[in-house]
Amino acid sequence: MSQIDPATVFIPDGVDLASAFARVRGGSLGIGAHQDDLEIMAIHGIGQALGKSTEMFAGVTVTDGHGSPRKGRYKNLSDDQLAGIRYGEQNEAARQGQYAAQFQLGYASRDIKGGAPRRGDELAACIRDIILKTQPKTIYTHSPFDLHETHVAVTRATIQALQSLPADKRPQNIYGCEVWGSLDWLNPAHKVQLDVSPYITLWKKLIACHDSQAKGSKNYISATIGRAFANATYQDPRKADKAKAITLAVDLRPLVDGPYMDAARFVRDHLEPFVAETIQRAELYAPK
Repeated sequence: MSQIDPATVFIPDGVDLASAFARVRGGSLGIGAHQDDLEIMAIHGIGQALGKSTEMFAGVTVTDGHGSPRKGRYKNLSDDQLAGIRYGEQNEAARQGQYAAQFQLGYASRDIKGGAPRRGDELAACIRDIILKTQPKTIYTHSPFDLHETHVAVTRATIQALQSLPADKRPQNIYGCEVWGSLDWLNPAHKVQLDVSPYITLWKKLIACHDSQAKGSKNYISATIGRAFANATYQDPRKADKAKAITLAVDLRPLVDGPYMDAARFVRDHLEPFVAETIQRAELYAPK
């Protein structure tokens, strides 16, 4: 799919597709792997756009919702049954969060993961088309340090899409956000701190839309919001906290515009300062 299929798009207030796209311009676009990833990682953009009729938030969910862990009243559902529920939950989150549009692309994880994914280029082309149609100022996607392989596959496709765009068509801000794995270890020079303190109530409500995950798998509400409180508290031991809750991200623009065109080098150059500083501290305070 290299062009936007209207059947994949949910528009909460029912305006036509072109109008929905226009309302995102100058706003933000979240690109996540699974249903509920957007609500976990992109609350900063969702919250900023709430109540607006321009510069709104739109969400992209890449995968089809199959293969999720499940328990409780969801444990005996087939993959197809659970996928249907997850689609509905994602669209409900879009409705409650007042998104301009919610894209559900329906890719199987196996088709976008790995070194030479069967539909990787197709996904990148689709994301490119969505970015060109919506023209957001900010993109929220997964961090390349994420522990989930499908998340990193979505990051790869997003970066590929952005690199293919002319420089003047690229968003101003490109954030790689926390989901599976925190970014508190990043060197302060590489760390983007996003104050989400005003959006805690909304955040809880949106994650709770994903009942099959929040109650049928893990306690994502407490874990996600607890991490944001911890991020705000533990950023600097010598300074008073300015924000009650913070989500952390890494700036991905250097991976799109240069000097990095190689994700492995980008990751290595962000990891090495952490490794060096930690070893130096350990050596300084090692028992003599």
